[in-house]
Amino acid sequence: MKAAMIALLAALTLAGAALAADKKAKAVVIPDPYSRLAPEEGAFVPLDQIPNHRQLMRDIVDELSAYAKKRDGRFIVLVRNGWDLIAKGRREAVWEDLRFPSQAETRPPEGSPNRAFLRGIDGFVANGVFCDRANPAEKTADEPRAAMLAAAEVVRQAGRRMLDIEVCAKPLIDEAAREAGKARLLAHSRQDAAFDAVPNWPPPGENAAHIESLGAARNFLPLLDPRRYATRAEYVMALEDGNHDLLIVDPFHRGADNLTADEIYRLKFKRLGARRLVLAVLSVGKARDDRFYWGRGWDMGDPSFLAAADPAEPGAMVVRYWEPGWKEILGRSLKGIVDLGFDGVLLDDLEVSRYFEALTPLE
Repeated sequence: MKAAMIALLAALTLAGAALAADKKAKAVVIPDPYSRLAPEEGAFVPLDQIPNHRQLMRDIVDELSAYAKKRDGRFIVLVRNGWDLIAKGRREAVWEDLRFPSQAETRPPEGSPNRAFLRGIDGFVANGVFCDRANPAEKTADEPRAAMLAAAEVVRQAGRRMLDIEVCAKPLIDEAAREAGKARLLAHSRQDAAFDAVPNWPPPGENAAHIESLGAARNFLPLLDPRRYATRAEYVMALEDGNHDLLIVDPFHRGADNLTADEIYRLKFKRLGARRLVLAVLSVGKARDDRFYWGRGWDMGDPSFLAAADPAEPGAMVVRYWEPGWKEILGRSLKGIVDLGFDGVLLDDLEVSRYFEALTPLE
């Protein structure tokens, strides 16, 4: 089994506004960003001990979303990547056939949208639909691009907003923005992947309108790593000095110094004075050693939910996201985000489910 590639989904037949869920999807592959962490072949694990890792991730998203929306009916829940969660892919179909062969006739077919998951979210944030994530000077290859666009159509048909973050070399950046527009993706395009500063140019579609719903946003800014700002005050001031309709931000400055309710309220207004939306980022699939929850002496396997160091991100560890200890941290984190007055949350790093699938091959 190749850990570097996982079958996902492709074009679903659409009948009017409804998805024809009984049609089987064509298998396609999307590069797996977590293959670098997994061995070429996973150790043998008895089939009855292999869970459906995708459903475990969906369950967590559903639980977090239900809590937040019960607290605030207008609270927005976005997810980033996690393409495998949108519909039943090859791995999931095989897992079901092997574990529950007698139920084959009653199960939705491969390629069927997971409607429960889509109902629990308000939008999906993609990365690199048009510019290759590993090489921004190259376009994304035809097959993964087609797979992502097919999945994006499923998201839209479910009435959810589709956002896209593109990191492109200068010759491709304008083309990627045009292609995203044609595909009806709300795109943020840039030349660097740091996401650590507010751009010094106006956002595309800059406007003075009040933005009080995700559907009304004409542009957005992801600022995911504010460490370049010396203080929390500088971080907040930089965000205030802009006119983006939607901010997606780290709720902490340098990991442990959280934004205050007053600062978040100030961020809800563009420099022009109009209302906008402010969402916090919460990682579901990784723990980081600069966060408030990190304990003294923590290391891989201690606590048990710390599964593997991520060599691409020093200080980050992939987590066993289904373990109670980690779910408690997620719950406390989301409670704080709602309490502080954020308009919503971006649940990040959902694709780590692929890491655990690579450790537990089915075939």
